[in-house]
Amino acid sequence: MKFQLPGSILIITTFICFASCVSKKKYIALQENTGIVNTENELKIKRSLLSNDSLKLVAIRKDSIIDSLNLRIAELQQKKEKSKVTSSKKLSTLNKEQEYDKKSQFIYNFAAYIEWPVIYNGTEFVIGIAADEDVVKKIIKVIGNKKVGGKKMKIEKYNKVTNYHIVYVTNSYTNSFTSIKGESKKNKTILVSDDDALYNAGSHISFHMDDDKVRYTINKSSIEKIGLKVSQELMRFSE
Repeated sequence: MKFQLPGSILIITTFICFASCVSKKKYIALQENTGIVNTENELKIKRSLLSNDSLKLVAIRKDSIIDSLNLRIAELQQKKEKSKVTSSKKLSTLNKEQEYDKKSQFIYNFAAYIEWPVIYNGTEFVIGIAADEDVVKKIIKVIGNKKVGGKKMKIEKYNKVTNYHIVYVTNSYTNSFTSIKGESKKNKTILVSDDDALYNAGSHISFHMDDDKVRYTINKSSIEKIGLKVSQELMRFSE
């Protein structure tokens, strides 16, 4: 005897199977759609991040360009100001003998109004002159017999062996300034120059002429870096 399902049950069973198949297909389709949406969202996020990175790079480049322009403007302004100062100075009316006579007096004042460390406990205050022999003789004649802090001054033509308190580099020895600076680096030596341009190259004190006057500029910070102190008397007349 064959067993037969009632017609209504068969219809219901068929419907359930059909609905199940449809639901499964919808589920698969939904998953696929969700995957597509997620992928699209990920792409959008990546594009947004790339866009932000690009904007950041552009901003950095702009800042860099602005910094470069500001630096260039500052350099041009500095040159302009220097040009004004230079043009305001009058040409020297002194002859060389008068000029070095005044500079010699200043060199003595530099020696007297700078505080020297205890490493210079010798009996002499030694000054090296990077100049021609006639200039060396002139300076010796003007201040050679003076004393600094109870020490007799010894003035001689510069050599790289002696440890000096002060080295004076004249215009004729400007090209030797870098080597002199290197040779004096191990000592607490004050470098005095005739060239304003050497101020930024490491000169501690720079002379310049203005009509019949000898003027000087002190690089206080560079002097303090080597452990020396400059008195207010010297700083008062520094330009």
